[in-house]
Amino acid sequence: WFDLASLQIQRSSKSISRLSVPIASLDPSLKEAATATIRLGATASAQGLTQVNTRGDGRTVSAAANGDECHEIIRQPGRPAGYLYLRIDPALKTTPFVQAKVQVEYFDTTNAAFNLQYDSHEDIGEKQGAYAPTAQRVRGSGSGTWKTGTFVLENLRFEGRQNAQADLRVCVTSSNLLVRSVTLTKLIRE
Repeated sequence: WFDLASLQIQRSSKSISRLSVPIASLDPSLKEAATATIRLGATASAQGLTQVNTRGDGRTVSAAANGDECHEIIRQPGRPAGYLYLRIDPALKTTPFVQAKVQVEYFDTTNAAFNLQYDSHEDIGEKQGAYAPTAQRVRGSGSGTWKTGTFVLENLRFEGRQNAQADLRVCVTSSNLLVRSVTLTKLIRE
């Protein structure tokens, strides 16, 4: 015989999927096909990546660190995270990605902690992979210098299914984060 609590635990455990996408490695057989970048500051300079959804959980403000312009991703009170939402230029999506390498240039503080969430074919969460989180997280060491966190993404969908038709977002769960640039490299088969 069983009780209702056991039945609910068993039923809910069957519906649990992976909480994040496994850490991927760059496939050496792939070639770089295109690069998109955004440099943040008082005025953003973008080629192939556009910042979208700049209100609510996507709020950022112009800032500076060590004399360099950047944006500060603001984590709103009561929210689990703050985000930098990015949309990829449709011209870069005409042929499918096999992998993508994303480099986030951030100011290293002891509080810095972030990962990426991207639109994927993964069966994760209620949005069916629109916000697939990377298992890799970058954690600050407190050096007080600019550093680069690199992520490799696989099983990419990039159909603009995030807020404001974004394709990926930098996800900050710690205190606010200073970001100077984001570069996305499209990798394809030869």
